[in-house]
Amino acid sequence: MPRLHQTLFPVQTQAPLPRVRCSYLQQLRTLPSHWYPSSARVHFLRGLPLAGESAVHGPHGTEISPNPWLEPPFPEDEQERLAAVRKLNTRDLSLSGKFDMFCEVAAKTMKCPISYVSLMDDKQLLLLASVGMAHTTLPRELSFCAHTICHTMVLVVLDTQNDERFRENHMAMGDKAKKIRYYVGASIFTRDGHALGTVAVMDTKPRRKADQEHIGVLQHLGFLASGMITRSAESIYEG
Repeated sequence: MPRLHQTLFPVQTQAPLPRVRCSYLQQLRTLPSHWYPSSARVHFLRGLPLAGESAVHGPHGTEISPNPWLEPPFPEDEQERLAAVRKLNTRDLSLSGKFDMFCEVAAKTMKCPISYVSLMDDKQLLLLASVGMAHTTLPRELSFCAHTICHTMVLVVLDTQNDERFRENHMAMGDKAKKIRYYVGASIFTRDGHALGTVAVMDTKPRRKADQEHIGVLQHLGFLASGMITRSAESIYEG
């Protein structure tokens, strides 16, 4: 199993957020919107699949090989979402340097040693830019962001060891100096509401609470990244 890394050291737009549905139901506790600037909302996910349901299924209903941790669900629009991702020139996006500043702002604002802008394909998380990461890809089944793309709101995991979906994940286990304890991710969307990837931060230290203004900044970065990636895709076809 690959190591996550070797180097460690919302403001909401006026347009309505797209609706994204997941393939299994989860219990959500949404903090009051007035706690966050510009009505940004944060989801602290809790709970497991309902009794009788498989923990996770592929987009065609086939079961995925079980792992010690709960593998992420697939969005119900998975095929359309993947089609949108495949239209992107991921190499040009990663080499453009356009998202380096996003990572720097996210890391400094959230006070996290790890931050990245990513795209999610059918098998892996592709990093377009990052801070504190030695790898450019991560298996989808290991990625916390695979859960994030199932929600329109920012996903916050204050402590992976207190979350049944993540505590057995290889990213959250092992050397104390390297295992991930804290995660926050905001989705990047197309104009049609398909989640392409995320802007996210991680830390090896858990948090007791999430700073509302900082989360607002991360969500705003997600909206900005959405616009940049969408314009990039449109320019490919116009050219």
